[in-house]
Amino acid sequence: TVSVEPTPVPSNLPSNLPSTLPSTLPSTLPSAFPSTLPSTLPSARPSSLPSVAPTDQPSARPTNVPGMYVGCLANPGDVTKVFNTISKQVLCGDGDGACADFVANVEDLGDNGKMIKSIFGCNNANPPGVVTVEEAQARFDRIKDDLGVTELLVKTVKDGTSLFTGSEDTLEGACGTDCCSGFQACTPLFSGVMTVTKDSCRGDRACHDVFPDTIIIKSCVGHRASDGVGRFRDEPHPDVQVGYRVIGPNACNAQQSCQDLGRDIFGNIRIESGACNESFACRSLGDRTSQGVTVSPVVADIFVGENACQGGFSACENAHGGFDKVKGSLFIEKDACKGEDACSGLANAEDATNNIVVKENICGAGQCQSCAQEELCAGGDMATYTIDHVIDCIVPNQAACSLDN
Repeated sequence: TVSVEPTPVPSNLPSNLPSTLPSTLPSTLPSAFPSTLPSTLPSARPSSLPSVAPTDQPSARPTNVPGMYVGCLANPGDVTKVFNTISKQVLCGDGDGACADFVANVEDLGDNGKMIKSIFGCNNANPPGVVTVEEAQARFDRIKDDLGVTELLVKTVKDGTSLFTGSEDTLEGACGTDCCSGFQACTPLFSGVMTVTKDSCRGDRACHDVFPDTIIIKSCVGHRASDGVGRFRDEPHPDVQVGYRVIGPNACNAQQSCQDLGRDIFGNIRIESGACNESFACRSLGDRTSQGVTVSPVVADIFVGENACQGGFSACENAHGGFDKVKGSLFIEKDACKGEDACSGLANAEDATNNIVVKENICGAGQCQSCAQEELCAGGDMATYTIDHVIDCIVPNQAACSLDN
C-alpha cells in the first residue's frame, strides 16, 4: 500500500479574515448608494403642464343650435315702425332641420320678417309690448317643426301679404275694414293675441273667442265663421302645452263654417287651403268634452286637407265629436268628404275613440255619414281606422285597422 501524507494547514491565517460570519446585516446601504431619491426629481407633474384646461378653449362642446331674436311690432303689420325685441333668442332643438330652415328663411325676409317674429313675441296690450322669452319659446315650439305651417308663413309674407298680431283692440285699429270687421270679430279667448291677414275674419262674430295664438290666413269670412275655433270650456293648466291652430289660406269662408271646430282639442288643428268653404261646413268638427284644467290631457289632432269637406248643408259637421269622449285624432285628406252631407257625423259618438283617417278623394255627397259609431279596432283606441274605400263606412272592416298610420 502507498501512504499519502496530509497537506498541512497553515499555522497563521490572514488577519483580515473574520473569524465568524457577521451576526447582522448592515443597517444602512453602503455610502455609494443614496439613501433618498435625488432632490432634483419632481415630486409632482412638471409645472409646465397646466392643471386646468387653457382659458382660450371652450369648457363644453358648442351646440350650434339655430335661433332668432323675436319681438313685437308696436304697429301691427307696419315694419317701418318700432319693433321691440326680446333680449334672448328662441331656439330650435338639436338637429331640427325644418326649424333651422325656417329661421334662415325668416331672416332672409329682412324687415318683413318682423311680422312673423311678432307671432311669437307680442303681448295683448294696446299698443302691444313683448312677452317673456319663456312665453315666446312656447309659441315658437308649437309650429317650428311643421314644414307646412312654417313654409305657409314665409310664403305669405314673401307674396306681399301683411300679418297682424295683437289683441282685439289692436287688430281692429290695424286692420281697418280689411280684416276683423264685424261685431265682436277677432276676440281671442283668455285675453290672448291672434294673427290674421287681410281678407280674414270679416263678419259678425267671425273669429270670436278663438284660442290664443291662432293664425288665420285669408280665411273665415262670413257670419260666425270660425267662431270659437279651438276654444276650451275651461282654461287649460298653465303647464300644459296646447297645440297650434292654423287656418287657411281661403278656408272656412261661409256662414258658420268651422264654428266651434276643435273645441277642447289639446293637439294641433290645421285647416288647409280651400277646405270647409260652404255654409255650416266643418261646424263643430272634432268637438268633444272638456278635460278641465288637467296637467295630463289626452292629446288629439284635427287635420282637414286641401279642398276637403266642401259641400252645402253641413259637410263634415261633428265628424269626430261626442259628448263624453276625449280620445281620437281626425285626418281628412285632400279632396275627401266633398258634397252635401259628406262625412257629417262620421265618428260622432262616445264609443268612437279610434284615430280616423279618410283618404284622399274618398266619401262623396251623402257618403260616410255616421259610419264609425263605435271603437272599431281590436287593438284598442290607440289604433287607427283608415277609410280608403266607401265600403269601410258600410260595415266595420278589421283590415282597415292599424297601429300606425
